[in-house]
Amino acid sequence: MSEAEAKQIERMKAVLEAQKAAFRTERHRPLDKRKADLDRIAGLCRTNADAIAEAISKDFGNRAREESVIAEIAFVIQDAEHTKKHLAKWAKTRKAGVPMTLMPGKAEIRREPKGVAGIVSPWNYPFQLAMAPLVAALGAGCRAMIKPSEYTPATAELMKRLLADAFEEDHVAVITGGPAVGEAFTKLKFDHLFYTGSTQVGRLVAKAAAENLVPVTLELGGKSP
Repeated sequence: MSEAEAKQIERMKAVLEAQKAAFRTERHRPLDKRKADLDRIAGLCRTNADAIAEAISKDFGNRAREESVIAEIAFVIQDAEHTKKHLAKWAKTRKAGVPMTLMPGKAEIRREPKGVAGIVSPWNYPFQLAMAPLVAALGAGCRAMIKPSEYTPATAELMKRLLADAFEEDHVAVITGGPAVGEAFTKLKFDHLFYTGSTQVGRLVAKAAAENLVPVTLELGGKSP
C-alpha cells in the first residue's frame, strides 16, 4: 500500500466519523430538506451535462454523448424528480394490524433513515450507478459516502468536485483510490452498504460487511445477459 493510499484510508475513516456525528445531530432530516437535496442532484446534472458526458467519454476512450445523456444524466434527473414527487407518500407512517395475543395494543410501520450509506459503483455506467443510489440515500434522509471505480478516474474526480460544491463533506463525500482503498472502504462500519459490480467481488464485499454486521444491497453481474 502506498503512502497516498494510506492517507486516503485515514481520511475516509475521518469522513465516516464526521458523517455519523452529523447524523446523530439530525436523525430525522425534514422532508423539505430532503427534497432540496434531490433538487441539488438534478440541478448539478443539468448544469454540468456537457462536462459529465466529456468525462465519461475520456474514461472510455470515446463514448457517444447521446448515450451518456440518456442512460446516465437524464436517468439520474428523472430518478431524483420521481423520488421527490413520491417522497412524502413513501415516508408516511402506516398503521399495522396486531395479532389477538397483543391486543389491545397498536402497531405502526415507520420508515426512518439508517444513518450513513456506503456506495461502491462500477466502471460501466460510472455516473448513473453512483448517483442513483445516492438519490435513494438522500431521499431516505441518510448521509452517504461514494467509492467510484478506479477505472473511470475522470468521472470520479468530476463527481467528487460537483458533489463537494453541492454538499458539505459530512453529508455527501466521494472517496477516490485503487483496490486497497476500495477494500478498506467495504470494511468500514457503515449503516448500509450498496455495491454494484461482479459476483466475485460481491462475495468479498458481503464478507467484509458481515464482519461489522453491516446490511448490504448487492447488484451483481450476470442478471442482464
